[in-house]
Amino acid sequence: MGLTATAGIISNENKQKLTEWMLYAQKVESTDTSSLPVTFPEQPE
Repeated sequence: MGLTATAGIISNENKQKLTEWMLYAQKVESTDTSSLPVTFPEQPE
């Protein structure tokens, strides 16, 4: 995100969406999948 965001290539709105999806990816990555049922975080809109 750094280069694209600082270069002004994406809009502020898209920067916010990208940030939300990156945070979502971190949450998914940290989700415990060792036991069922697996509860995944809600996806951003």
